[in-house]
Amino acid sequence: MSAENLAGKWTRKSGRTLFDSITCVVFLFLDFLDAVLCVVFKLVDEFFEGNACTPCYCGKAGDKNGENKETEMLSESLYGRKYMLRNMGFLGFARKWRIYRKKKDDRDGSVNEGLMVNRWSDCGCQSCVSWMKKEYDQKLHVVVKNLPQAAKYPKFVKSVTLVAPPYLPCAKDGATTSLMALNTFAGKTLWPPLAFGKSVMSWYEHVGRCFCVLFCRNHRIWEMILKLFTLRRELNFMEVDLTRHTHHSAWHNMHNVICGAAKLMDKYLEILNKSRSVKVCIIHGDHDMEVPLDCSNNMKMKFPELVELNMIENVDHTSVILGRVREFAKSLEHIWASS
Repeated sequence: MSAENLAGKWTRKSGRTLFDSITCVVFLFLDFLDAVLCVVFKLVDEFFEGNACTPCYCGKAGDKNGENKETEMLSESLYGRKYMLRNMGFLGFARKWRIYRKKKDDRDGSVNEGLMVNRWSDCGCQSCVSWMKKEYDQKLHVVVKNLPQAAKYPKFVKSVTLVAPPYLPCAKDGATTSLMALNTFAGKTLWPPLAFGKSVMSWYEHVGRCFCVLFCRNHRIWEMILKLFTLRRELNFMEVDLTRHTHHSAWHNMHNVICGAAKLMDKYLEILNKSRSVKVCIIHGDHDMEVPLDCSNNMKMKFPELVELNMIENVDHTSVILGRVREFAKSLEHIWASS
């Protein structure tokens, strides 16, 4: 090996080591910050919401007022997230605070009277709380606790179309699959910036809630500022919808919808595969950085007769639809006509 190649290899290795070290320090700080914010939000929640405040997921599964049936339906990524400082026992004060408050509530005879629907840290504007009003049409509140429609009624379904499905082969231990999904789709990394933001919002419940308090709770102000700087009267729906999340909707969308469903997908696909009458059509962009193309390839390899994979060249996770709306609509029509 020449001296030039040796120097280049050493430089790359040193740069990687430096990057990994900085990443470790940053997420170590976030571990500490999230533990501190856990206690801060607990105090503020009790002040504004009293006994109706919603518990967080910093403890172990089953600690949440003994709701074993509820916790069984939750993704293991909610409670199984690994924190360096907490695992080393340096931040036990947050756990001790929860134990103290639980004992005090038991002693006082106070009980949790139900979860808050609209929290103090969420926006209370008409569009954000419309799903709670029967007379308002713009509703987007979905709670699913049963089999998806296709898997529950395979005899009545002809085709299922999936766009960039976050699929991972299910391990024997479902918890492992959920945690694998969290590391695959929101792994701890500093670069690129969007991936760093996604990892922070997915791993750190209370740090992510700070973001929601700052941006989501005040989304009307940010929309006004964006209109002012862009000189546009109307904003793109993606720019508007991004900040119209409550903290819990954003949190559970990642953990219970994506990570939690990862351990169940093989079960549902097996039901469809046995029916012999359903086709699962996948549309996936080859430049997708959010959900790797390997996810669709793995599903195709595991269920070759069930799955049809349509790989679209030179498109990513967003432009697979938004950049080619007419083509996407035509492909759906073709799928429906052929099934």
